[in-house]
Amino acid sequence: PGGELNRWFVFAGRLCNLKKVVLVIHSLPSRYKFSIRVFNQVKEYLIRSFSHEILTVSKSCCSQLISQTNLGDNIRVIANGINVTHHKNKSSTCPWIKKQITIGYVGHITHRKGVHVLIESLKNIKYPCEVVIMGSSDADYLEKLKFITKPNKIAINYLGYREDAKDLIKYIDIIVLPSIQQESFGMVILEAMQHRVPVICSDCLLYTSDAADDSLRVDP
Repeated sequence: PGGELNRWFVFAGRLCNLKKVVLVIHSLPSRYKFSIRVFNQVKEYLIRSFSHEILTVSKSCCSQLISQTNLGDNIRVIANGINVTHHKNKSSTCPWIKKQITIGYVGHITHRKGVHVLIESLKNIKYPCEVVIMGSSDADYLEKLKFITKPNKIAINYLGYREDAKDLIKYIDIIVLPSIQQESFGMVILEAMQHRVPVICSDCLLYTSDAADDSLRVDP
């Protein structure tokens, strides 16, 4: 991801006189606090000057970087990809007792990924189904998810982190990626498409002002 350490590597690369320094940014830009905005704008200008090329993973991410940062407008897009020839995993037996249509979430379980949006949306579903959630998690956020899960009539299976998660997608009938902040290109979308599993995902481009809000309130 295009985190802070990557930015410093750009400077280090030029100081080491590397022939070509390419910065790849995988994430949407965050909104800076006013007190450090000027400092970051100067830093971004230097990054632009020290980089031979800046790449990102999607058109939406590119447009946000151009409009929200000082990295310039010469940013090229190379979309994420996956290996389509080797994706089978030996450990591919279904780890839950599949009884009904399965709605699945695969990814890091954190507030910005909007897993609570998925869980709260279940109250509007009348058709029999079950939910499977896989991925490493923020402990506090996971506890809040389990709290709002309790009154739910739909079975929700928390499987935690699974090394074979990519292959288990084939047992899921619908993949949901309900991100609410800074989702530039969810790889799970491609992995689901590889298994011919339909995807429901949010159109999430911009950083929202309530990013620090740890509540599970969902705006209509």
